[in-house]
Amino acid sequence: MRADSSSPERLPVYESLPLALVLFGFWVVLSGKLDLFHLAAGALSAAGIAYLSCRLYAVTPPVGPPGRHPFFTLPWLHLGLYLPWLSWQIVVASVQVARIVLSPKMKITPLLFRFHHELPHNLARATLANSITLTPGTVTIDVRGDEYLVHALNGESAEALQGSRPGDMKSRVSSVFHGDP
Repeated sequence: MRADSSSPERLPVYESLPLALVLFGFWVVLSGKLDLFHLAAGALSAAGIAYLSCRLYAVTPPVGPPGRHPFFTLPWLHLGLYLPWLSWQIVVASVQVARIVLSPKMKITPLLFRFHHELPHNLARATLANSITLTPGTVTIDVRGDEYLVHALNGESAEALQGSRPGDMKSRVSSVFHGDP
């Protein structure tokens, strides 16, 4: 079922159904439109995205144990607990960036830095990289294995990511995918 990371295989079409259903439900909730056109557009979009995403499930290292569908092995509860924390971090960082930009002195000292952080699979790495990018003041530029290249607006933003204190973004993403709430 799984191939090496250079040429992942697609899972059978029916295996994309769980993700398609979740995406379609998300579409309905966000759109709020229940007419035939919007439901059909949502269903087609969800099915297309789920089908194209199946290739990502097959990339090694596997997301879950062999023989089990990766969608059902994801730590949904831990992800559900992580998202409110991430949302709060986005709000806090937005206020910090607004303060910097609106300040007459504009204390912007952009820098690039690298850090290494081991995570069990590509989905966990993508979660960390996207969390960094979603947080104002930082952008993940590249991820190679367990090494991340990040652009930060100032040293304060960089320090927050380079540290390894409990409760920071790296440790939270690790806890989501290693099973520690």
